[in-house]
Amino acid sequence: ALFFAGERDRSGESADVAVVLRELVRCHAGRLRAATMAPADEKKLKLLFGVSTTPTIVFLRGRTTLAVVERMK
Repeated sequence: ALFFAGERDRSGESADVAVVLRELVRCHAGRLRAATMAPADEKKLKLLFGVSTTPTIVFLRGRTTLAVVERMK
């Protein structure tokens, strides 16, 4: 999973999504790994994965995008 936090200071929603992602990783230990995108890389990677808003989690299996989940859905 790739976590696009966006502007972290703008809203608390990024922190909420980060907590949910942390729990998903904990519950699926060994089957799910996550990485937070560095702010400098977000713009380029947003285009690559079709991310239009943040926070967003992109779920991948290998090079295949399984889902793009925006905000707290």
